[in-house]
Amino acid sequence: IIYSRVRLRPRSLLGTTATTKYQLPSLNVQTVSLSLGINRSVSMRSFSTAKTQSPLAATRMDTVKKSHRFQLEKKFLKSFENKKAPFGYNGLGELVYYRTYSRSDPVTGKREKWQETVARVVNGCFTMQKNWIEENCLGWDEKSAQRDAQEMYRRIFSMKFLPPGRGLWAMGTALTEDRELYAALNNCAF
Repeated sequence: IIYSRVRLRPRSLLGTTATTKYQLPSLNVQTVSLSLGINRSVSMRSFSTAKTQSPLAATRMDTVKKSHRFQLEKKFLKSFENKKAPFGYNGLGELVYYRTYSRSDPVTGKREKWQETVARVVNGCFTMQKNWIEENCLGWDEKSAQRDAQEMYRRIFSMKFLPPGRGLWAMGTALTEDRELYAALNNCAF
């Protein structure tokens, strides 16, 4: 774990010091941006040549992370297996989905179907929520979460509501689940 301090000097925050804590399991460079409002941001870089964890510790962390992942019930997902997604626009919606948001399976090379994308997104959202609740000792309720996740799945599947495009593309992938790069979910920030 590395701690960095930067002294911020915008007019509204004169003398304020921000401390940022982050881990570098395998990366040598980490960039952190602090937003301070319109046209006021500070970027800093920390360089590290030494490894911060042993490979054994990293493996243990990965095992813990994977065990804390949320999963929709297989019986529930099976009920959507043969349902047709309501893309509309004479196939244009489906074309845009496959071109933009459907991920390729790294093993088989096949593209996700709508049902699989929705499951990935919902599982990713609830995994992020579950990890945050457990880290802050707020009491995770699996039964209630499963009910809410199933309702979210139904609504996304039928396109009653949709997450942002970046959410469809990145949520629940190795980018957010393993590497914890949630910035991939943001379109822009200032």
